[in-house]
Amino acid sequence: MKLAILGSALAGGGVQIVDILLDENLALDVRIYDDREDAQGRNVLGVPIVGSLDRLLPDVSDGYVDSAIIAVGSIGPRKELFAKYSKSPLKFPNIISSKSTLSRSAVLGRGNVILPHVYIGPRVLIGNNNYFTTSTVINHDTSIGSHCYFSSSVSVAGRVAIANCVRLDTACCVTADSVIEDDSLIGPGESFGPVRGR
Repeated sequence: MKLAILGSALAGGGVQIVDILLDENLALDVRIYDDREDAQGRNVLGVPIVGSLDRLLPDVSDGYVDSAIIAVGSIGPRKELFAKYSKSPLKFPNIISSKSTLSRSAVLGRGNVILPHVYIGPRVLIGNNNYFTTSTVINHDTSIGSHCYFSSSVSVAGRVAIANCVRLDTACCVTADSVIEDDSLIGPGESFGPVRGR
């Protein structure tokens, strides 16, 4: 796999993905594309930032890249990048830390990032291009759309339906049988959903 990391090279997303790739030997050849001027010519944990995103498709044509993963955490840019480059020959693999736990019955789409200490429970359905940061828990029979971002220590109970382009911020929790609509934001430490009695 000749993998391109798209965006957020100098921010958390890029560093976390590079760290997993190096730890797990998941890619033979990794390069980073970032539009920020201050990123050009630099590297992340030894992986070079080779240029802006304008260079990506020519590098695909020249055989330098065959797969991509999106490091950007912001929902809008994640969705736009995935839509744009899904029309290209690029593949979007799932990048999954071996320090995470995934049920064998969980089903994942394409281009998802799962960082260390994430738990994905049984019969969980996950769409495309989602980002799960450390210590997030997704319990059984939950469905998740595409282009969502789960910050650190998010806790999602069982039988939850999460739509598309949802951001769940640090240490928030979602109770069982909740429905979260498109473009929702659950803030840091917030609790969302019905509260059960005894």
